[in-house]
Amino acid sequence: MAELYSLRACMVSHLPAAAFAVHVMRCVQAELIQLDPQAVVHVDRGDGYSHLYGEMQATTFSILLMNA
Repeated sequence: MAELYSLRACMVSHLPAAAFAVHVMRCVQAELIQLDPQAVVHVDRGDGYSHLYGEMQATTFSILLMNA
């Protein structure tokens, strides 16, 4: 398991901030849908930010990542 995290850490260190934010959003989105197939998930991306929001198990959520 430690090797997996080391590989991820290495990969992340070579990604630009915008690409890392998109990668994180896609991973979180996939996990949410796997946990709750009825989840409603939206992703908005703009200049300098990525916003993941929606509803899962009757709970509204919002995650904002800034490309600073």
